[in-house]
Order: sequence, then C-alpha cells, then structure tokens
Amino acid sequence: MTIRDTIGVYDQSEFADNPEARCSIVLILDVSESMAGAKIDTVNRALVKFRDIIREDSVTALRADVALVEFNHEARVALDFTNGTDFEAPVLSVAGGTNYSQSVNMALDLIEARKRSYRDGGIAYYRSLAYFLTDGIPTDDDADSLARTARRLIAAEENRSVAFFSFMISDGGGIPDFLIDADTVEQFLRVVGLSYAELSAAGAFGDGTEGARGLNLGRVAELADTGVPELMERCVSAGVMRTAVGELTRLAPRPPVELTDMAQLDGSIQWLSRSVAAVSQSQPGESIRLPRPDYLNF
Repeated sequence: MTIRDTIGVYDQSEFADNPEARCSIVLILDVSESMAGAKIDTVNRALVKFRDIIREDSVTALRADVALVEFNHEARVALDFTNGTDFEAPVLSVAGGTNYSQSVNMALDLIEARKRSYRDGGIAYYRSLAYFLTDGIPTDDDADSLARTARRLIAAEENRSVAFFSFMISDGGGIPDFLIDADTVEQFLRVVGLSYAELSAAGAFGDGTEGARGLNLGRVAELADTGVPELMERCVSAGVMRTAVGELTRLAPRPPVELTDMAQLDGSIQWLSRSVAAVSQSQPGESIRLPRPDYLNF
C-alpha cells in the first residue's frame, strides 16, 4: 500500500481515544517558485506558531483536525488530517508553477472523506475551515477547471460544508502579479496605444527586476501617461490582462484578502488559529463570530 492509498482513509479507533467534536481545517498553500525567500520562510515560521496556538488550550487541541495541501503546478497532500494534539508543521520548500483548481478540489475531497469518518464514528463536527494562500496567477490551470472548481466551492459554502478564506500575498513591489497571454499581446498593444518597438526602446522588457512576467508595467504606464492601477484596470476590462487577484476573486466565494507584507502574512495564519480556537469553544451548529481579522495584531 502506498502513501497515496492511505490519504483520506482514517482509523475509527482514534475516536475511542478522543470522542470530542471535531473541527477540520485545511491549509492550502502555494509553494511555487515565486514563493521563494521571505514568503515561504514566513509561512514555515507561522505554521509553527499555528501549532503552538492550537495547543494552548487542551479542548482546542482535541477538537482541531489539521490537514495541509501544498501546490505549485500540481497539488499534493503534505499532511493528511492530524489531531491538534499531534500536529507538527511540515517544512515547505518551493518549485514549479501555480495551479489553483487541483489544490482546492483535493482539499474539498479530504474534507468530505474526513466528515464521512466522523459520521461513521458517531462524532459531532463543525463546519470546516479552509485557508488558501497564493502569490500568483494560476499559470498551470485552465479556465474550465477554474470555473468548475468555483461552482463546487459555491455549493460547499451554501450547504455550510466549508468556510473558505483566500489570501493573496504581494511581492511588495506595488504592482500585483499579472499575465498577458500570448494570443492577446497585439490587442494589449492597441489598448495601451504603444508599439512593441516603442516599449522595447524604452526598456520596458526583461531586465529581471520587474515583478510581472517580463514586462515593466510601471514603465508602460509612464509611456502611456497614466498610473499603473488605471492601466491595469483598462487592460483587465478589455480582456487582455489577467491579474492574480482577479483570478482568485472569480474562484473564491468571498473576496480575497490582499496581504502586503510578511507581518500580514504571518498574522493571517495566526488569525486562522484563533478562529479554530473560537470554533472549538462553541457547540456544533451554533452560530459564532470569528476573531476580528486584524492581521498585524498577533
């Protein structure tokens, strides 16, 4: 039997040792190449803090079941559901591109399997929490898969199976991640009113310092005599540019939260752990208010 065969398969004997109601939490974390450096280091440190906060209260530790799905160009289960009393944060490393839909579907599959195990074991359970973090556009995804995943997420939210919270961490350069597809380049040039030769002569391509797919959008905005936000809005409206926030907005049932620095990234994961603690102190089915999302107040 392989590790993959055991994912989503749970031993009912665990419920004899711990019959507490359960709250299942899945962290869905981007480990693409663009997460290298401060971002993945912050995530790894924040996961250790997450563990410590979960364990601060014995009831929370007993009731929290934590899983972790990591994704780049494909999704993998980095940690199947583990009770808070035993949870240890894996150390994540980066490689590859970005695929949203595989990771979200894998997380929803895990949640469904875990809830079946609760029902089979006679264990009460809370609405699941899902935390999704990315820093870029789903370059290794397609529109149909993203649309199907969005519909599945909406259904899961509507039947109160999961509460899905999505976060976008920027590079700190002031320009959100964007992509201009090869088949829309000519239309992009018409929208900005500039030629390829003009952009090339002005140094708008490829010195490696721009944070946005080989094109210095700040320089383009200067040449077009406009601001970057206005230029991006114009290009998105014309359908010649995709942004990370735009893609995530179409996927997620509630608006994504933009995180602008490492302190906010760390704080967002600690907010999740405080939310788990708040849920675990309630009764299953009871309406609760999650902690105020002040991502710098941790």
